[in-house]
Amino acid sequence: MTRWRGVAPLLLGACILSLTGCTQLLTVDQRALVTTLGIDLTKAGRVEATTEWYTGANPATVSGSGGGGSAQAVARSASGSNVGAALVSLQARSARRVDLSIVGTLLVGAAAARADGRALFDYMFRDAEFPVEAYAAVAAPSARALLHTEVPGGVGFKLFTHMRSTNSTFNGSIAVPVWRFLSDSVGRCEGAFLPMLTSDPDGFRSDGTALFDGGRMVGSLSSEQTAVLGYLVGQQPYADIIVPVRGLQHPMTLRIRSIEVRRDVSRTGGTLVMNLVVDVREADGVTLNTPERKDLDAIASRAVLDEVERLVVSLKAQGADLTGLGRMACAAAPQLESNWTARFRMMPIEVSTHVHVTSDGRVT
Repeated sequence: MTRWRGVAPLLLGACILSLTGCTQLLTVDQRALVTTLGIDLTKAGRVEATTEWYTGANPATVSGSGGGGSAQAVARSASGSNVGAALVSLQARSARRVDLSIVGTLLVGAAAARADGRALFDYMFRDAEFPVEAYAAVAAPSARALLHTEVPGGVGFKLFTHMRSTNSTFNGSIAVPVWRFLSDSVGRCEGAFLPMLTSDPDGFRSDGTALFDGGRMVGSLSSEQTAVLGYLVGQQPYADIIVPVRGLQHPMTLRIRSIEVRRDVSRTGGTLVMNLVVDVREADGVTLNTPERKDLDAIASRAVLDEVERLVVSLKAQGADLTGLGRMACAAAPQLESNWTARFRMMPIEVSTHVHVTSDGRVT
């Protein structure tokens, strides 16, 4: 009898697979190969799922994408009382097997993100078929509007290739895998973020960064602020920080390429003070063969300080702590976790910068 104990779970698994149809061998022509999945919340409170999938061949040979193949992008939408019901309804309307195993991007509409974006991402992440390396993004005004934009080759495939080709950045935004977003949004003393996209005649365009607190979208950052955020969180964005430096006889532009951020939390007079020190390790400027060259570092430091302070003020006003300071503060004083967002809004944060221009190449 004991020799069958190890075999029984395998037999049970085989039975379950046969019941669900997972063992069916389907050809490419029998599958709807979904590259992008969008989740929206309708005004009636129903969940709407939108997929972009391909007919005829591998998505890498989509007509119009440069592959020279004959595959065509198809966008379909269906709604239900929850995510699962919406996907079931979507499958019922398709003659093909809706295949989520190669999804490259999971989009959540802005309304759904504000309601509870994390719950929707978490639902899909728990789907055994859904790929763990898929990227996440917020679509404004909705995922449906973005995916139903008619462009050669389809919106989803273009978005997927952009995210993949730039590794962690695209169009000045920071690409975030679904698993990374879920991990970041669990912490009670820190916020999370996702790139925000909007529909465009060419398919899509970057529209800054969506901010999350407690799994819900609470605000956003502009594309310019996103560049500063990228350095702050240790994920350098595609675009360098471009800082106009004034106060010199010959105004110039400084291109920031590398930043090191140090954090410190201390108590001063009973008040918790957080210090954010930004050291610019590499910057390009203009050669100044004048006495004012010695003033460049100090003036540039002030310019960078202004950029970082504006970002911190914006994060505090919207209640999304992406500074990394909250994580340190709550580790030192766990009692802060219960109402960290409110504390973060009121917390004094001191920012200091140190800039040394290491390159003398002219920046255009």
